[in-house]
Amino acid sequence: APDGKRAWVSLWNSGNIAEIDLESGKLRRSIRLTDSKTPRTSSAHSSEMVLSPLGYWLFVALANSDEIAVVRTDNGAVVAHVGVGIEREQAVGYQPSVLAFDKIGNRLLFGSSQTNSITSISITQETLCIDCSAEDERKEFPAFHVQEKSRVSFPTQWYPSAIAVQGDNLLIANAKGVGTGP
Repeated sequence: APDGKRAWVSLWNSGNIAEIDLESGKLRRSIRLTDSKTPRTSSAHSSEMVLSPLGYWLFVALANSDEIAVVRTDNGAVVAHVGVGIEREQAVGYQPSVLAFDKIGNRLLFGSSQTNSITSISITQETLCIDCSAEDERKEFPAFHVQEKSRVSFPTQWYPSAIAVQGDNLLIANAKGVGTGP
């Protein structure tokens, strides 16, 4: 967390995450990322996590359910599930596994390992409170919103497994390939 007092850990096989108090070293809370009423034959596989630039939201890639969970960092509430499929396409198997923000912080990038693509979506931009203390600012969480029409996808090489933004560049590491040689 931006305050350096908390961290989140993926509980991959359960599809949940744990919030850890770094000062005491104890579990603060376990956060269920999927609806317990929805029957699942396997875990959602909570994978990579990334904090929003101001730390209001934690984004968690759910590789086995084709969603990204959005968690409020103040109370652990799941405020949204962002589907990663193409709007007109109802197929499953995108497997979002990596996350990053653009340099401005208003576009979330996610890599879909099974479709060999990176997608960028526009999200609600976090805003700073101009005339208030940091404590007052944290009391008012912005509402989360995804602008679906702003979704842009592009192909990558085989199985994107890490992404990072450095300035105007998007760096992509791929986990699979055909090897080297002539």
